[in-house]
Amino acid sequence: MAGVVHDLVRSDDLLDEAREARSEVAEALVALGVPGELVLTGSASVPGALTKGDIDLHLRVAADEFDAAVSRLRLTFPVGSPQSWARTLAVFDVPRSRPTGLAVTPIGSEHDRRFTSGWEQLRSRPDLLEQYNVLKLASTGPDDYELRKSDFFTAISDAPDGTPEGQRGQDRGGRNPSRPHDEEPTMTQSPPPTPADQPADTSAAGAGDAFTDDDHKTLRSAAMLASALVSRAEKGMFDSLKESFAASKAIAGSPPQIAALVGKGGFPELPKGSPEEVEARTLALLGEAVALLRAKAPDLVDGYRAMVLQSCRDAAAAADDTSGNEQTAIAKVETALA
Repeated sequence: MAGVVHDLVRSDDLLDEAREARSEVAEALVALGVPGELVLTGSASVPGALTKGDIDLHLRVAADEFDAAVSRLRLTFPVGSPQSWARTLAVFDVPRSRPTGLAVTPIGSEHDRRFTSGWEQLRSRPDLLEQYNVLKLASTGPDDYELRKSDFFTAISDAPDGTPEGQRGQDRGGRNPSRPHDEEPTMTQSPPPTPADQPADTSAAGAGDAFTDDDHKTLRSAAMLASALVSRAEKGMFDSLKESFAASKAIAGSPPQIAALVGKGGFPELPKGSPEEVEARTLALLGEAVALLRAKAPDLVDGYRAMVLQSCRDAAAAADDTSGNEQTAIAKVETALA
């Protein structure tokens, strides 16, 4: 066998790690105030399935809460597979050692059904699971691997009893690539969106017009790193996790024109070097952010400063009472913002 075949592993070997990932993200969603039902999906959710070794999570939210949930998630999680976004699907990357994705859908939508029905059939029907594993083992390379999965999930979706009529290659000409079920329901394989379906620009009208992408990255990086500076003032991985999400929640709750300043800019800058060097760069970025606002939008300076300081205070209070080290860090942030 060639290509991806040698990279396949049994889902049973990933189950504990997948459950741990779900628990961590569920904790983060609570801290962010994001509602919904978080479930494990994809091959890792099917006992006995072969998988490439990634983990897929699915957040199901009420239709009227979808936009607000996505907006909050964008402030914390990097956008994943932007080409896959649609009106009823948002995809994010979850920073972990093993590739992990988070799909968000409104309950009852096309994408919501797509992310649940196929995997439910594999979990309940050993015959379909066997076919699924066989087609993965029979693939001859990455492209063939993805096409076989696409055909399989299209077939079980279309068939009245959920049973594919045959393996890929026997009826390849019958595929209609424009149909939304023609790809396997995973974080990275979803219906091609129209241009209007791409991730929406969340900047407030007028507020973001004067700023370049680099400007937004500076504003976003400074805000995120400030709360990270406070989180690092006291050791403890779990505390830092709760603190970072508490800080993001504060940013999400800011007035729209202020939150918009950090709603773009991609993943924040990650300074390298010693703790002292990271701190120095963080404080320098805060100074750059304020100078930028004074030059382009002086009416937003006070709001930005208040948002950053509140996120730092929330970060300090998230795990326990604010410590002396955290108070010192907050004071340094406040000085840099002056």
